[in-house]
Amino acid sequence: MARQKNQAARRAELLAAAAKAISEHGPGKVRVADIAEAAGVAKGSVHYYFKDLDDLLEQVYREAGERYFTQRLDEVTRHADARDKLIACIRMGLPDGPEDQLTGLLYRTGVELPYNPLRAALAEGLTDRQVGVYVGVLEVGRAQGHFRIAEPVQDVAANLVALEDTYASRIIYRRAPGMLDRAMALILGYARAVTGCPGLTPDRIPDPTEEDPAP
Repeated sequence: MARQKNQAARRAELLAAAAKAISEHGPGKVRVADIAEAAGVAKGSVHYYFKDLDDLLEQVYREAGERYFTQRLDEVTRHADARDKLIACIRMGLPDGPEDQLTGLLYRTGVELPYNPLRAALAEGLTDRQVGVYVGVLEVGRAQGHFRIAEPVQDVAANLVALEDTYASRIIYRRAPGMLDRAMALILGYARAVTGCPGLTPDRIPDPTEEDPAP
């Protein structure tokens, strides 16, 4: 178990080093040697965990799946009220700021590298899973009587993920003060309009112990 924890920690360190190296050299020019230099290790250590850059990028998407799907689903599940679920879901889909290494890697490699079928499939799979989380939350909100959704739920969920992606890229690239709060407010504004639920506000305090209202 200790060995697995050490390996996981080393992989995390190398991902952080990869983010730094890609930021400095660009995703199309970075070499394994650049990642090793950023991590302060020999090239062989990098190859032990990632055989090449494509393998590294696959790991980036796996990490992104853990964060933007698994951890988000866990956070959503903590709340009983669908309004709290939706607010938490939106917040978990946005980076904290431009220093967010994982999200920065996703956007830079997605935009600046040539098309790659594997990366495209990984990106599409991640998007589909995130849409699925939103579909579940919206359906719960409708069952609880909080949400009145006229459009197809799948379409609403897809639009929420698309808004996340748009504002996440602005948070990463623009480095504008207050961009996270602004992004939350704008996405919640769309959510209020499409669900007919005025209670979806940034200042709502989620209560994981709150009981569901009767449908």
